[in-house]
Amino acid sequence: MEDWDYRRTWYHGSQQELTTLRIGSSITQEKAIARVFSHRPSSHPDNVG
Repeated sequence: MEDWDYRRTWYHGSQQELTTLRIGSSITQEKAIARVFSHRPSSHPDNVG
């Protein structure tokens, strides 16, 4: 994406401050999106996947 501001904080979803990521990891500058991806899906019976 062309409009990233590299001076802003990047988020991964982890509560820990990270300095390296695994290959295939995703990061975002949107804290709310990182928060959503930080939670594992529930084991509710309707959650098929």
